[in-house]
Amino acid sequence: MIKNNEITDFISFSIVTNPPEQKVLNERIKFLLKQDASKNWNIESHTSVSDKLSFIVCRKTAVKSTK
Repeated sequence: MIKNNEITDFISFSIVTNPPEQKVLNERIKFLLKQDASKNWNIESHTSVSDKLSFIVCRKTAVKSTK
């Protein structure tokens, strides 16, 4: 039996136009992290040079074993 472990990143990328204050984005992220569906996900916001654009990135790494 040969095992090959591959690391796979699952990514969800949201574009937020006319974003609210960072405090509001942080509250939304805290809410998302409490949900069962987002268990083991890394969720963070990123700002751009434009104050009218922000991003929320959700990332999860999974190890896949094949036989």
